[in-house]
Amino acid sequence: MILCNHEFIKYLIEVLQNFSRTRTVDFSQEFYKKLLHLDH
Repeated sequence: MILCNHEFIKYLIEVLQNFSRTRTVDFSQEFYKKLLHLDH
């Protein structure tokens, strides 16, 4: 999946806003680790 920078930033903002409201994360922590390249 390829996103423009502004689309990706918008998505991240939505995820963070959702987390601040509900204290739940849409995807598993493993997904975010891979997304942020923290899994190596």
